[in-house]
Amino acid sequence: VGAGLLRWAVMAGRKFVFITEKDNLFTDFIRDVMDIKSLDLVGMPFIMNSGCKIIDQRDGSVMARSLPPAQNKRIIASKTLPEGVNWVATTYSQFNRKGSPKIDFLAEVAKGQHIHTDESHNATGETSNVGQALDQMNGIAASFSSSSATFAKRATGLRFYRRLMPASIQRMDDFTTVLQKGGIPILEALTKAL
Repeated sequence: VGAGLLRWAVMAGRKFVFITEKDNLFTDFIRDVMDIKSLDLVGMPFIMNSGCKIIDQRDGSVMARSLPPAQNKRIIASKTLPEGVNWVATTYSQFNRKGSPKIDFLAEVAKGQHIHTDESHNATGETSNVGQALDQMNGIAASFSSSSATFAKRATGLRFYRRLMPASIQRMDDFTTVLQKGGIPILEALTKAL
């Protein structure tokens, strides 16, 4: 699904921010992009993580790697993607510190664009810097998508998906409290409705 959304975003003229749990998942994501025959269209990402490689799973060759630290830092400080690059690949760990320039970079790149959070249950903490940064980015992105097998594990985790809810629920100040008090039955009902 994520690879298809990347293809859609690039065809729609949008930049794409791909965020996942571990940098080895960039390789899996590129494999999915290749499976839908879209690598030529979308190109390789700007990899925010240091020391990372994207491996071609067919033959083990390195398809892309992180830029040298100084060059990576300059791009992040510029708050713009390099010329001709359509998307960013990063992990949640890259913006888990409040005030990080990486948060500012991602927020700027995400403006009016598309964000896809893979393994999105990692970003659901109400008080975590990652959760707060993603709330900010999702608020300025034109669109966002999420994928997770365990997205509704806890009531606090569903706060991250609030924009998917009807407007009346989005405005609830006590959204998480209501879900916690409702317990498993309300979580099951809500996830079935999604």
